Amino acid sequence: MTDHNAPLPNQLTERVGAKLRHARELRRWKRADVVAKLVGTPATNTLATWEYGTRLISLPRLLELCELYNLDAGPLIQQRSTENQQGNRYTVEEIGERDDWICGLCETPVDPIWRYPDPRAPSIDHIQPLSDHGTDTRDNVRMTHWGCNHERNASMELTTLDDARRSKQKVANVFERQFPEFAEQLVARLDPESMLRASRERHSPQRYRDRLARRIERFEREGR
Repeated sequence: MTDHNAPLPNQLTERVGAKLRHARELRRWKRADVVAKLVGTPATNTLATWEYGTRLISLPRLLELCELYNLDAGPLIQQRSTENQQGNRYTVEEIGERDDWICGLCETPVDPIWRYPDPRAPSIDHIQPLSDHGTDTRDNVRMTHWGCNHERNASMELTTLDDARRSKQKVANVFERQFPEFAEQLVARLDPESMLRASRERHSPQRYRDRLARRIERFEREGR
């Protein structure tokens, strides 16, 4: 019987790391550029240990990096919906007024006086990400703080077990495409119930509030 909790073999970690490093270098990104795009912004030396296979990367982080390097976001963003092309434009002010200037993620007020890169600045969040076939239309956007929006990245909250099962299938598709010889072992580690619990915790308003407070503290400490 396979022990799905056992560490992944060095062969896998080294191969995964080589692919991640190659994908980054193809884009001419520095490691600092990559970690800035990741949820929680891990240290650059942590990314280096993943790339060289000296440290085991977690499955969620591996999936996040695979999505980052293989996004279809470019074509999707360019292929705006017909509705959007026909004039479904909107402004930050319009969406703010519609949503009563309440952040759709942390559920606290958004003050339009703040400006990017202040984490408190108003920001438009796509409820269904553009990278996941979402549309750039009024019914798919909401008001958020920039810091909350950045924290969310392009992740979708799982609300039911069916959502978790579909998410697991998406993960399986990525693994089968990127690491076919290890896909079965990787996917078997994913439990829909655990995925659902983790997603609810990650997307709770309180967590977004806590993360936003940390971003504001760091922003003010750095005097930007």
